[in-house]
Amino acid sequence: GLLADALLGNTALEELYLGNNNITDKGAGLLADALLGNTALEELYLGNNNITDKGAGLLADALRGNMALKVLDLRNNPIRSKNGKESLAKIERLLKAREWISKFDSKNSLTMADVEFITELILSAWLHKLLQHRQLGSVVAGFLRTHGVDPS
Repeated sequence: GLLADALLGNTALEELYLGNNNITDKGAGLLADALLGNTALEELYLGNNNITDKGAGLLADALRGNMALKVLDLRNNPIRSKNGKESLAKIERLLKAREWISKFDSKNSLTMADVEFITELILSAWLHKLLQHRQLGSVVAGFLRTHGVDPS
């Protein structure tokens, strides 16, 4: 749709409120596609729509390729199945990882809790994203080498 196309090329809009718009899984899919090419949007509010388990899954998958989004509100949507709940949990984990990365960028030091968190990320699909991160890439690569793992 037009909105998804506009988001794809967006470099300025940081917050978007689309609650109470009867957005369905089709609309969620279009937004998910747009998120893959968007580097500016940080907050997307989709509460009180008609997004189901399928749409939540599409949005969760899109977050893997989008490092800008920090808030994705899906409250009061009909997301009820086990798969839908897993998609919501995945979204929560990805957004928490972004929060941690932002915190690391500002304090630029590691605690034991940070090291444990990196270890969890290593076991996930986020490893390649972290290695490409401007500050974390060298830290993660060094951590891996220290523990006998080749980061390449």
